[in-house]
Amino acid sequence: MTKDQGKIYTAVNGEEKRISLEPTDQYNNELDSKPEYVYFTYKQGDDWDEWDNIDDDDKVVVKTSNLISTNGVIHVLQGNHTLFNFERD
Repeated sequence: MTKDQGKIYTAVNGEEKRISLEPTDQYNNELDSKPEYVYFTYKQGDDWDEWDNIDDDDKVVVKTSNLISTNGVIHVLQGNHTLFNFERD
C-alpha cells in the first residue's frame, strides 16, 4: 500500500482497521506543502472499500494522538464516530 492508502492492521479480536496518512487541500494552496491528516477506518461488511472511494466503511480523522498520561496513551477520534454501537445525534 502507498502512504495515502495506509496500512491494514488486525486487532487481537480479529477485526481489521486501516490507519492512513492523507494530504488535504483544505488550505487552498496557501502553504508550500499539503498538511496530512491521520485517518482511522473501520471495515463494514466482508470487503474493504477502495481507499479513495469510501462507500460504507466508517472513516474518521484522528484529532489528537500519542498523548502520554500517567496511566496510558490517549488517542482522540473525530466526534461523530460510532462507539460501542451508540450513534451520536
